[in-house]
Amino acid sequence: MSVSNNDAAAAERILNTRRVFCISMARGTAWKNVEARIAVAGFPSVLRWDAIVGKQLPGADIKGLVSLRARAELGSERHTHEQLGSLGAVGCYLSHLAIWRQIVRDEIPRTVVFEDDVVFPPQFLANLEAATAQLPLADLHTFFFGYSNLRDGDAHFFSECYGGAIRPLVCRYTGRFWGTHSYLLTLQGARILLAQALPIEVQVDAYMSSLGPSMRSFFCRRSLTLQRRAGSSIQTLALRTWMPANNWFYVGLMLLLLVLAAAAVCFVSRRIRARQTTSTSEAHRYDDLSLVLSPTSPCCESAKRSF
Repeated sequence: MSVSNNDAAAAERILNTRRVFCISMARGTAWKNVEARIAVAGFPSVLRWDAIVGKQLPGADIKGLVSLRARAELGSERHTHEQLGSLGAVGCYLSHLAIWRQIVRDEIPRTVVFEDDVVFPPQFLANLEAATAQLPLADLHTFFFGYSNLRDGDAHFFSECYGGAIRPLVCRYTGRFWGTHSYLLTLQGARILLAQALPIEVQVDAYMSSLGPSMRSFFCRRSLTLQRRAGSSIQTLALRTWMPANNWFYVGLMLLLLVLAAAAVCFVSRRIRARQTTSTSEAHRYDDLSLVLSPTSPCCESAKRSF
């Protein structure tokens, strides 16, 4: 289906939906700016979904919604990407959960979900149209416009899943990914997500990716949308989450550091010995010269006699 550039609702027509929600805490002018950005991308029907603020949740609610293990980790530095780490992450999870419930309650066939930090590149609409032409819209649960950390080993092309020719722009993915800032969710997909959504164990994108084998989740080979990297109230950068989990990496790193330290010690020792040898040689030279120039030396006595 070719969509005219003058079609304000082009993206909605491509995806065959007019239910578009954007999770946001923004209000007033700030929300108007977000709304305009999403509408220009082809989603004029976008509605603001009031984000749940995790810090404002009563303690009893958190106790009833978050698992004991996850509660124990709240407020501490994250050791893995999946870890909640903050009440902001709990609020984000519950915001998406509330939309899933709305989809099931109203039996909405297809819904587009955005977070308010979504960014649309200039070629978003053309890329969306090309990718959607290769999607089995009647046979998917989720379609992610944007994401990160997609690994090729977990991507399954149509020739593997459905038979027929490979369609290179999109793939079904069953592995781990990050990012819930833009996705399409079907009614059946929402039902699957709700079945195991509580208690909260991990961040919302980690939960969605954990259902990979049972979810028909599709992705573009290249992300269609981006996410602003400004400060986040959901999580802070935890350097430890970027480090390898394999203990052998750290064993090898320690051995390398020991080798480098030993090499540095040897280098310094050789430099010190070289300087000491040079100093000793210079001292001997000065002693020899002093001996030659001494008034009592044989050379001086011989010179006196010659005069």
